[in-house]
Amino acid sequence: MSEYNVEELIQRFKKFESASYTKFKDLFEQIKLDRKFISGDQCDNLDHTLTDASIGEGVPLMSLNVVKNAIRTVVNTYLPNTYKWQYTNGQGVDTNLNAIADQFLSDADNSTATVEALSNAVGTALGVLVFSNDYDIDGSIKPVLYSIPDVTNVRLDPNASKLNFADATKAAIVELKSKEWFKTNYGIDYLNEYYKPLIDISEDYDRKSLMPLVTYYEKEDNNVICYKLAGSELLEDPQVLQYSYIPVVPVFGESDWANASKQSWTGITTIMRPIQRMINYAYRQIIIRASKVPKNTWVGGNEALQGREKYWQNSERNLNPIRIYNEYSKDHTRKLDPPHREDNQIVFEDVTTLMDKSLQMTNSIVGIPAIGLESQIERTATEVLANQKTFNNNVRNYIYHLKYSMQLIGLLFAEEIYKQPLYGKIKVTVVAGPDDAMSKQEARVQLSTYANLITSDDDKRKLLMAECAIENDNPYINHFAQSLLPTPTENEIKANQMLEQANIEIKNRDAQIIELQKQLNDLQMQQQLQAYSTEQQILLNNQKFEHEKEMKMLDAQIAANNPAEIAKTQADIDKAQMSVEKSAIELRKEQIKALNQGV
Repeated sequence: MSEYNVEELIQRFKKFESASYTKFKDLFEQIKLDRKFISGDQCDNLDHTLTDASIGEGVPLMSLNVVKNAIRTVVNTYLPNTYKWQYTNGQGVDTNLNAIADQFLSDADNSTATVEALSNAVGTALGVLVFSNDYDIDGSIKPVLYSIPDVTNVRLDPNASKLNFADATKAAIVELKSKEWFKTNYGIDYLNEYYKPLIDISEDYDRKSLMPLVTYYEKEDNNVICYKLAGSELLEDPQVLQYSYIPVVPVFGESDWANASKQSWTGITTIMRPIQRMINYAYRQIIIRASKVPKNTWVGGNEALQGREKYWQNSERNLNPIRIYNEYSKDHTRKLDPPHREDNQIVFEDVTTLMDKSLQMTNSIVGIPAIGLESQIERTATEVLANQKTFNNNVRNYIYHLKYSMQLIGLLFAEEIYKQPLYGKIKVTVVAGPDDAMSKQEARVQLSTYANLITSDDDKRKLLMAECAIENDNPYINHFAQSLLPTPTENEIKANQMLEQANIEIKNRDAQIIELQKQLNDLQMQQQLQAYSTEQQILLNNQKFEHEKEMKMLDAQIAANNPAEIAKTQADIDKAQMSVEKSAIELRKEQIKALNQGV
């Protein structure tokens, strides 16, 4: 690639990077705050001001982190029922591609990538999946799917509008590497702390020791071009990917608005921040009360303990049950009361009630219990409907956003396997998943209610087969369902064989009809072409005749009106006219002959 083209490419990237960062800067800043909050750094100046004023300086704000559990609850709803791809083309289901896709999605690295992207989307509003290829352990190239850990290093198309960014035309992944790393891996020896690269990003970083490594994607026609950029140069030859879409696919959280005119996205962390703060206050109060309450003490009269003090030292820690004291007064006239134990009790009821209410508010905000959605058959249909309503209202948006992104990745996977763009040639359907599991759950309960209404053995067998059909992804239950099928009689076997034979004959006849129709279409096309060729030949002969006629008339004029020459010229013209007519007759005969042979 020429130097001019590289400079032009760098300028295109810088213009794109600036526009992308400007649009998503607010989202990136919110993501950084959310990640800090999830990690446990949940105190700000307001928290310190409130706690210091009420308790005193030096007492830290304790954190009982429930945000992580809320994120994990939503993600765990997806884990037992992950999405799969189903491919269909003009000939029907693509069985071979479906099998390869199942193997790809069951790979530990690829399945982990989808879970990580979903976790980021739920927690901080954005996860990013990248479809690519890499070397396998045997040296072959295989497709891979990975998640970007730090999504703020991704530059998305600012002009894309679809939920899965299927209409994106550009994207970039930025990795900050040390300048020593570039020297070692790419042999760029001119780097030093004062070097200012042409390829730079809008975000602040340590420019003395670090430099961005950019993987830049551009969509051109029906392909995607991948560039590796760093410093002021193109590090590798551009890679042409036969993809219909940019292979950098976002997974968004819940739709939100940054202001009245700018759309943004949000995760559970932003929503839960106020409740988490209240839980932290309650938890801190419990810790403080427990730490300030004194140990259990022994209380006794002065006379009873006089001279016996050494036996009562560290009495709150001494497990020795023998407590020596003076039973009588010095003059032995009065019996003294023995020392007794005073148990100090901590009052927690008010704080624990506050924490319980806060946790209930957490469940209300997240929308699902901390244990997740029940996967077994509930006792009542009402519980099932409530469970399904909870899923639809509070979980489906996160799961469905992943579903849309997985559909786009499914097409990229098919294009990688077949090594060609397949937009419009193959259909990708995302199947299974938590929504399908919820439908199965509802069907289980509904069928279980029919058990008490069925009396005949045949109907019970049919009900059992219907229940087995719900578990169609379990090979053991499928085998059991096959054993429930009734054994056909001899007449039924013969009837089925006759039906299969008839179906085969019908298919063969349909194939013959299709072939004959094709032959007829080809013959009609040949006839049309031949007829057109005949007409063109006749027209050509007529034009040739007219030309020769004009030449002979010109020769006659040159012959100075010689009667003999004029007569000879007229005879030649008549002869040429007869030759043209004879040629046209022969062409017509050939055309009729060809038509008769075709019939």
